[in-house]
Amino acid sequence: VSTQSTGSSGINAEYGGSLKTPHRDLHLPAMSNLTKKNSSQAYFLRILKVVIAVREEAIKSIQAARELEKDKKEGVEQGSVEEKEEEKKPEDKTCGLGALSDHLKVSQLWTTLGECLSELGSSSDTHAVLVLQPAVEAFFHVHG
Repeated sequence: VSTQSTGSSGINAEYGGSLKTPHRDLHLPAMSNLTKKNSSQAYFLRILKVVIAVREEAIKSIQAARELEKDKKEGVEQGSVEEKEEEKKPEDKTCGLGALSDHLKVSQLWTTLGECLSELGSSSDTHAVLVLQPAVEAFFHVHG
């Protein structure tokens, strides 16, 4: 096992591996905090999944209420001009709630995540980026 300093950042990286393996594993002391089940990125992902589930239920409720309102209108006003105009409007899948990514102020987080992934991607450990998998999954949930 060898230790290298990365310069002015003051981070020491330990590389482990044998001569038989073509790559060396990256062992940063701070990485253990990212891989724990109770890490902040895992917590963020769990909370985000709950927010998305609640949001999806709210959208379903809004859609059901709109359908009920539309059915009532159709019963009272058969073939009116208003109905024909409503049918021409493009369907809003978020029911006016907007995109989740617009409501969450996470652009700096995604920028930092991208920088971290770039740094880890340039390491000799091809699996180092997997430590940020929950954060990447959260990114796709927010923008999906």
